Amino acid sequence: METNNMKPASKWKWLLIGAGALVLVLASLVALAPMLVSSLGKGFVEGQIASAVNGTATIQSLSLSWFGEQRITGLAIQDAQKTADVRLDAGCGNGLFDLATGSIGELRVQVAGSVKAQMLPDGRTSLENLMPPKSAASKPAAPAKSSGGLDLPFGIALNIGGFDFTLTDAQGTAFALRGLKGSASIGRGKPLAIDLAASTQVRDREGKLAIKGSLDRFIGADGALDLAALTG
Repeated sequence: METNNMKPASKWKWLLIGAGALVLVLASLVALAPMLVSSLGKGFVEGQIASAVNGTATIQSLSLSWFGEQRITGLAIQDAQKTADVRLDAGCGNGLFDLATGSIGELRVQVAGSVKAQMLPDGRTSLENLMPPKSAASKPAAPAKSSGGLDLPFGIALNIGGFDFTLTDAQGTAFALRGLKGSASIGRGKPLAIDLAASTQVRDREGKLAIKGSLDRFIGADGALDLAALTG
């Protein structure tokens, strides 16, 4: 008859070591989750974007972080005829932890990229080719009930690091907006602040565009839209 010679203290020691190793493994998985999702989720994100447009969508890279920046690099969207081309780099300065828990004072978004489109013979732009066709069997959704307010759970800060828009037709460049840079922000009880600058082209005429100003008091402290109090 065999007897268990392991002392109670030794049993607890190995149990604690095993529990510590399990906690370490779980903590490592949690810490590495954004990296794993960044690698495995790239195709998923491409599929979700492609399903929302009538065309193709590809991404060069997807980067996620619990406490750092979220970033999509090299997003490219094209219609089947390749007459509409959208290129975008986008980032969010808020970590996944804050986004998941809702502990956001201000959503910080950065975008840069370009849009190239053509004027079609029927008067439409090729960007409309990216809109998925409406199903004949689908019924229009019932209008959502609204209290007349615009709910802002947190502030929003948008930074445009460089954006180009070009619309061409049979005669060449019909309109172009180049090097658009600037920022826009809004929050509860705070004004909508806009500061944008770009170069423009309408046919052969070139010019400059600059917008700077603010609209105040139309978003109350409760996040509701209040146009009667609008000032600017």
